[in-house]
Amino acid sequence: MPSTAVLTYPSSGHMAQLHTFMARISLMLLTICAFAPLPCFACERNTTNILDYTAAELHPTEVVQVFFMRAPLEKDKFGYNTVDLGLFHASLGFRLQNGSSWTLEYDAVSFNTALIPAIVNDTLHWDVGTELCLQPDLDSIPSRMLYWTVSYPVSQINGTQYNEFMNWARTYAQTGTLYQLMNLFDGESDPPQMLRQASTCGDWVWGALSFLRDSLGAELRPMVPPTTTSISLFQHPSKEPVLVDATVTQEVLEFYKDLSQAMSDISKKSLSLRDLLKLVHQMKERVFYMYAPSRASSTQYLKVWLRPTKSPFAILDYAPPSLFAAQVRTYPSLDITSDTWAGNVST
Repeated sequence: MPSTAVLTYPSSGHMAQLHTFMARISLMLLTICAFAPLPCFACERNTTNILDYTAAELHPTEVVQVFFMRAPLEKDKFGYNTVDLGLFHASLGFRLQNGSSWTLEYDAVSFNTALIPAIVNDTLHWDVGTELCLQPDLDSIPSRMLYWTVSYPVSQINGTQYNEFMNWARTYAQTGTLYQLMNLFDGESDPPQMLRQASTCGDWVWGALSFLRDSLGAELRPMVPPTTTSISLFQHPSKEPVLVDATVTQEVLEFYKDLSQAMSDISKKSLSLRDLLKLVHQMKERVFYMYAPSRASSTQYLKVWLRPTKSPFAILDYAPPSLFAAQVRTYPSLDITSDTWAGNVST
């Protein structure tokens, strides 16, 4: 007797999980990508690639204030709407005693395809290149100054320290670091331990501040500890991630096809039952394929089994515990209680 396929409708419990997991991922990426008719290119808004910018070194005794800068992600397109999802863009700001000020920020060359790949002829196409972008003369461009909504003074350095920092930044830009949206955490530890770090604007800021402190002796002393976006997955406690090749593992292509189709349907308000069931099935499987290219392979992915209980995904308003003991907010709530993470103030 031939087998009979049984169509199972999602239960109310699965629907609730879908809202907190896949829907949040889809809505986050959708807000940034699907509503944008053209690709988002880095070093825009009058900024310049640091490798194309030449400036005189500062005098060794010059006093330079260092600021943590933050704004709602894609504020030029969406205003403050991305704040509700805990999504921010971050940079470092600098100011001299004469009032001259500028920012340095880490951007994806093509933001859309750094977040989710284009699919052409059943092939996944990513663009995960990055740039360090400098905005000079910030004090003379009111519209650019008003772009930033948070400006925390975090340190004060001299001209020698700044010149060494800029040498480090140029070297960093030359290495061709690849953009990676998501952190991977061990969610069973308290506080959660980072297993694989993302490479976003915020991660670059934390790395730059660590270099200022650890290599140049700068003191970090903000009155209010800064935080910014950390898109995070939480790994299964007993299943280690494995590397797979998309040219061999068909599930990688199917995963991103389903995600792309669902996002497209949401943008058209035409999400079908079939697509909804696919998302529910993927959610029950608790598997995510993180793009993890290497110099040897551009088709390499990390197959991550996500934790089976609690939310396997969260957007964190976060600072690394090694830098700042800041309040951490999570979307959705993860009930983090560790003093290292200063508790959980969830919306």
